[in-house]
Amino acid sequence: MDTHVPEERPSISGHLPSYRLGDRLRVNCSSGPAMPAPHLTWFINGEEVGPHLIRAYQLSVSEYLKSSVLQLVSEVRHNFFRDGIMKLKCTSAIGEKYWQSTETLIGQLGDPRRGTPSQLAGRAGQRYADQQMEVRHNFFRDGIMKLKCTSAIGEKYWQSTETLIGQLGDPRRGTPSQLAGRAGQRYADQQMEVTLQFTA
Repeated sequence: MDTHVPEERPSISGHLPSYRLGDRLRVNCSSGPAMPAPHLTWFINGEEVGPHLIRAYQLSVSEYLKSSVLQLVSEVRHNFFRDGIMKLKCTSAIGEKYWQSTETLIGQLGDPRRGTPSQLAGRAGQRYADQQMEVRHNFFRDGIMKLKCTSAIGEKYWQSTETLIGQLGDPRRGTPSQLAGRAGQRYADQQMEVTLQFTA
């Protein structure tokens, strides 16, 4: 059977920035058009959500393509939060040919120890920062770190994207504007061809 994978990650919609315990949570995960329709899965703080909290739908986009929608409906419970933050994750898969995921962070309201909504948002960002890898000296060459990410599905699809990041804190490296200029010059000197490959 022919396979057409979605062109984008699954999307999460319908949620508020923060909830109180006992509030009604109703949030959707939607896939892009595909053939066959992708299989969607919800996770809360890394734990898969049971079938009693979800409702699955399929929407016909064309004669052959369908989008999947997986709705998560539940009363907000205490165990949905860790340190005042709920991490929702949705994955979309078509067998072994396609897999993508999307995450969002939601704050907890109603507990004075948790702080204001803006503080919750800042804490969510800090948790991402705390989980990042420590920047090391060997990450840089001539004051520039080059990050590259590739995406592939067997021999049917391949694409890559890269970005350049400057090193601060070393006076030999120059000012931030000089670093940015140097990064831009390296892009001009070493432009990378992004390749998109499909096979029948």
